[in-house]
Amino acid sequence: MNRARVASTLVFVAIGALYAITTARGVLGGDNGELIAVGVSGGVAHPPGYPLYTALLGLANVLPGESPAHRAALVTAAIATLAVAALAWAARAWGASGPASLAGAALFAVTPLAWTLGTHAEVFALNALLAMLIVGLSSPKLDAPFGREDARALLLGLLAGLGLANHHTIALLAPIGLYAVICSTRRAGARAIAAAVLGLAIGLTPYALIVVHARSTPPGDGCVWGAPTDLAGLVRHVLRMEYGTFSLGITDNKPPPLANPLALARTLFVDSFGAALLPLVALCLWWRRDKGGAWRTYVALVASLVLAGPVFVARFNLVPKGISGTIVERFHHLPLALACLLVALSLDVCVKRSSLVAPIAAVVVAVRAVVSYPAVAEHHRPTIDLYMRNVLAYVPDRALVVSEGDDRTGAFMYARCAVGLRTDVDTVNPRLLFYGWYADQVSARLGFPVVRGKDGVLSAAALLVQLEKSGRPVFLTSWPAAGVDETFPSYPIGPLLRIVPSKKDVPDPFTLLAMNERAFDQMDLEETLPAPHTWAGERMHDYARPWTVLGSAFDAMGDPGRAEACRRRARALTPE
Repeated sequence: MNRARVASTLVFVAIGALYAITTARGVLGGDNGELIAVGVSGGVAHPPGYPLYTALLGLANVLPGESPAHRAALVTAAIATLAVAALAWAARAWGASGPASLAGAALFAVTPLAWTLGTHAEVFALNALLAMLIVGLSSPKLDAPFGREDARALLLGLLAGLGLANHHTIALLAPIGLYAVICSTRRAGARAIAAAVLGLAIGLTPYALIVVHARSTPPGDGCVWGAPTDLAGLVRHVLRMEYGTFSLGITDNKPPPLANPLALARTLFVDSFGAALLPLVALCLWWRRDKGGAWRTYVALVASLVLAGPVFVARFNLVPKGISGTIVERFHHLPLALACLLVALSLDVCVKRSSLVAPIAAVVVAVRAVVSYPAVAEHHRPTIDLYMRNVLAYVPDRALVVSEGDDRTGAFMYARCAVGLRTDVDTVNPRLLFYGWYADQVSARLGFPVVRGKDGVLSAAALLVQLEKSGRPVFLTSWPAAGVDETFPSYPIGPLLRIVPSKKDVPDPFTLLAMNERAFDQMDLEETLPAPHTWAGERMHDYARPWTVLGSAFDAMGDPGRAEACRRRARALTPE
């Protein structure tokens, strides 16, 4: 093994170790809880289902780890490390030197976005791995596998199918992937087209797992999204027809036209310490067109970056701020990987002495890692995991929790399906009751037909009254969760709201104060507050709510001392 291979191996081992050490130990916000629950239990995730990734998460059942969330994060960290290695390989395939390839890949690895998405259960690391394999295989400088262009086309089709079985954004690599298949077809004829189609069909087979899991999961289990039990249901699921096929979220938001492209630009240039500008510098320093027309392949590569980057994000219907910004930023991952590949290709041009590439890159990567770590640690806070455990620790037997939000819904799903914690507690998401399959699942779990949404209208009050009359204790995660206001008979207890039959059942402020003091004495809270406008930060407002309500109640009673004491407790729990 030569020095270059030893150096590469050491770098990838170091990145793998870094990822493994910094993996999330508990469930986080976003889709994290749902993906872990589905992967561990063999269910079906929200459209399009992500069957390849959730199948790989099944490996978490045999790995050592502190929790199902930690084991799933370790699986993802291994995939993310392979994605970094694939980026370096792709850069070499496109003609970058060893040091430059390693530098571009390592820089990508320690950006806060790649590091974060590579150390907790999320689909984007696998997306990057498959994307970099497609890009590398599409290089005009790479010899065809086994000396056969139809073999190249077969592998490109297979990787495209597997990519689509993981995340639809792999389709944004169409310019480079299709051009590579066209080039193979020119050399190998119709065999290459047939091979590409065959590979694509084989790659899509993980979608069959969605039907298998949907059919084998008992009704009301709670780990299956939708009803993809036949071909029509599968097609509906894969095309995300409940969301709107080309919509990022179920919302009518219309962000400013340049808001999302500018957010992407910040990610590309800030996360890479400005290195994403190197391809432009290299273009100014050197431009070469091969006589054989290979320059067209470079154009296809850049076209893929433009399509996966500014063109795609410009369609987003979410404003890139706060929680929505966290959701949007995940889709910067693929263009960031492509940008770092172009950085690797540019380093040999921008740095005239190749011997300087390695030391300069080592310093930049080390500084980037140090600067990135606080963002990774902040994202991986145990706030959501503690929230889930705190709630389930104090709600009474057979409680019903009316909940909203991806983080809460996913966390409770994780508790039920992955941990087996408090399976006597059932959760209801009112926003999903507009879907017949979800209403059927909830009805099967509760043993009676629940109120359903119809024609865009859900009687929230009727739902809460129905649940309360079932004889089971009913709680809300927030007033908007059920679409009711603060006048509905309820009172805050811990991070939840307890629903009661009438106003007379609401405890007086002194009794409620004592109840909350006892509840908070049993809870596990972090010593420091999370950042505001994050999944963790939003959940802290739930803890602050009872003290805010009590402060107002004591003010109304003419007890300013207790009112101020309650407000202090609220402020101590509110991120700023």
